[in-house]
Amino acid sequence: MKKFTTETSGSWKGGSFSQIDCKGYVRGTSGGPFIIGGDDPKVIGVTGGWQTGGHSDDTSYSSYFDSDLKRIYDAAVAGRKPAPVVLPAASTWKHATDIASGYFALDGPVSDDRMDMFVMWSDGELTIYRGADKGLNYFDKEIRVQKPNKFWADHAKQVVAGDFTGDNGSDLIVVWTDGEVTLYPSVDEKGFHGEQQIVAPNETWKHAITVTAGRYGGNKWQDDLVVRWSDGELTLYDDFTGTGDTWGEHKWKARNGLWEHAMLVTGGDFSDNPWPDDTLVRWSDGELSLYTEGNKSGIGAEHQLVAP
Repeated sequence: MKKFTTETSGSWKGGSFSQIDCKGYVRGTSGGPFIIGGDDPKVIGVTGGWQTGGHSDDTSYSSYFDSDLKRIYDAAVAGRKPAPVVLPAASTWKHATDIASGYFALDGPVSDDRMDMFVMWSDGELTIYRGADKGLNYFDKEIRVQKPNKFWADHAKQVVAGDFTGDNGSDLIVVWTDGEVTLYPSVDEKGFHGEQQIVAPNETWKHAITVTAGRYGGNKWQDDLVVRWSDGELTLYDDFTGTGDTWGEHKWKARNGLWEHAMLVTGGDFSDNPWPDDTLVRWSDGELSLYTEGNKSGIGAEHQLVAP
């Protein structure tokens, strides 16, 4: 068994199919199972081909029985409509350059709202995936905020979501390649509303490698920024709003070689208290660390979640 191949001279295109080339398959085998596993057999597909969908009489094929098929099967057994599939395939996700979580969609499908996922793509397109519950596959709607945009593709380094205006909704901060930092105080399915320059283009912020938002200060909003710099320094800016002189800057970690290996840093609520004052770090060797209940004094207690 191999993957379905492409006929370069015809209209067939390769894809996610199993393929068997066998002259012994006769009429009537269509609809029979593809089985693998020997002592532990598993049905992984259903035989089909030729005039109803093959490129030769001796070739049989099947789409893979994957998670999408299981989702449809489980819905049929339960007698309900299958949950929508709005998230793109893995091949598309390779082009996601940054992700931010927040409340962007105007109306959600469930009474207790879920966070939405804001995605920046390599071509500069910006997309919101509206949060939903498990029964709706966690995300139930795809909303394009911005079509592919060369300026964003070339110059937007990172996007960070938080409540920087105190309106209990999610705002977006963008760090640009020239060191400029911009606040969009309202972002929803209708697009951007307002733009504020927080930091003018400068050499310092060109060295901001990873940025995340959380609630590490004294107020109730997720308006504090954690920045990991290229030299390994880790800095907390509390009350990060549109007025630059209101920030409090706190050095969590002095410049050091260890933190240069922090590849992904994200803030959230992962511990017992109800605030997003925890920090999750994925290191270059694959180790995953959780720092809980950080504040102005430091990043918090370290917990190794995944060993390198």
